[in-house]
Amino acid sequence: MKWRIGYWHKYTLLFYSDELDETKLELVGNANIESPDSTMRCEAIIYISDRDLIREAAGPCQGMLSSQPN
Repeated sequence: MKWRIGYWHKYTLLFYSDELDETKLELVGNANIESPDSTMRCEAIIYISDRDLIREAAGPCQGMLSSQPN
């Protein structure tokens, strides 16, 4: 699945590999992430790109991403 990530310039964007050697994208501030059929906006989102997985989303949040079959 492809995601579109929206982000505003006055907040923090971190891109790194963790202790399991997984690539993480961490958006801190008003983060916006979209799938083809849904949108989620949260104060912070941690996305693991190697697994195409949102690991954590800290609130307050608006919207919801829906699951899709593989």
